[in-house]
Amino acid sequence: MQHNNLSGTLPTTFSIGSALGSFNLHGNKLEGKIPRSLEKCQLLEVLDLGDNLLNDTFPMWLGTLPELRVLSLTLNKLHGPIITLGSEYMFLELRLLDLSSNAFTGNLPTSLFQHLRSMRKIDPSKKAPSDEENGYYENSIAVVTKGMEHEVVTILFLYTTTDVSNNKFEGHILSIIGDLIALRLLNLSHNGLQGCIPQGPQFPTFENNSYEGNDGLRGFPLSKGCGNDGHDSASRKTHTGSALDEESNSEFLNDFWKAALMGYMERIIHNIYHDLNWKYEMASKNH
Repeated sequence: MQHNNLSGTLPTTFSIGSALGSFNLHGNKLEGKIPRSLEKCQLLEVLDLGDNLLNDTFPMWLGTLPELRVLSLTLNKLHGPIITLGSEYMFLELRLLDLSSNAFTGNLPTSLFQHLRSMRKIDPSKKAPSDEENGYYENSIAVVTKGMEHEVVTILFLYTTTDVSNNKFEGHILSIIGDLIALRLLNLSHNGLQGCIPQGPQFPTFENNSYEGNDGLRGFPLSKGCGNDGHDSASRKTHTGSALDEESNSEFLNDFWKAALMGYMERIIHNIYHDLNWKYEMASKNH
């Protein structure tokens, strides 16, 4: 039902036991709030309500859906801080989170990123589905990367992404994001984030455009250095130290070989002198 110019509000009569697995209304003109009754759809795996006119706060209660893998709420009028519910079992299977181009505020939600269990591990058994397979994996999901919208069919196999760009988030980047080792794409651009970019295990895999539009950010991979993270200075110290070590080793080897050569020459001269002296004494005795 995506891109059908639908208007009005979302239905509010989702019932317990619903077999709904995919709900894709991307690219319509739907207004109002996200219906709370969606939490009754315990088999829901894909929820794409992007590019509508929804006016609501972040539906944290969707995190209780045990099978939810894709949540796209991009390009709406969602607003306010993201407030967590305090439960440890939220969004455990989520592999795509797109909250871009809304009006979310406050700090990046620590507890939300702590719960993304599927982004903390790489499953080698995952493979792209064949053309003969049915089900929601064949549904196209709209993903916006670098300002261009793409439809990705095998989204759950090829993309593990978090996009919170073009909002009003502030504060520092959470270091726990670096623990999401399965995360392929991170987009924090065009917010009000500041401080040093953490240097966790996953952060070096993200490009500069993941952070652009945050004037207060600094540190690798941005050109603006981060004085207190030690990244630039440590690199310079390491390079300088290596150069000094090489120079010291070179001087030591030169001195060593000079000493060895001088000792060798001294032994040769001594032997020649001893040999000449012996021959001179023998010649004197013969006379």
